[in-house]
Amino acid sequence: MLKKKLQILQNDLAVGIYSVNGSEVTNAGQLNVGGQNSIGILGLAYRNDSKTNTPIVNEFGTAALGQGTSTVLNKGQVSLDGANATGIYIKNNNASATRATAVGTNDVTGVITLAGDSSTGMSGDKSNFRK
Repeated sequence: MLKKKLQILQNDLAVGIYSVNGSEVTNAGQLNVGGQNSIGILGLAYRNDSKTNTPIVNEFGTAALGQGTSTVLNKGQVSLDGANATGIYIKNNNASATRATAVGTNDVTGVITLAGDSSTGMSGDKSNFRK
């Protein structure tokens, strides 16, 4: 949980907060990410293998709870100033799951501010978004 401030200055393709394998992220602070094509909060159901770019399924064994899900909650501020940036991006790369297992929520107190051209507040792949 982010409760204070995290600032990433001009760094193209930057990610402010990265979560995988069932991690639940809550931003209740101030997240500032600079640079083009950057993401404020990125949630993946599974971590991708860096060599094959395929999901690593059951990375922590079959008994580990929550793997293959992604939950992001923004109660704070997410600010991005680069072009083509995304405030919250959820990718459900769990082939056997539904949209219900990858959820992004921008709470009534959550604010996503985008200053760059062609930027998006919340986006995802096989995901569910709430306000």
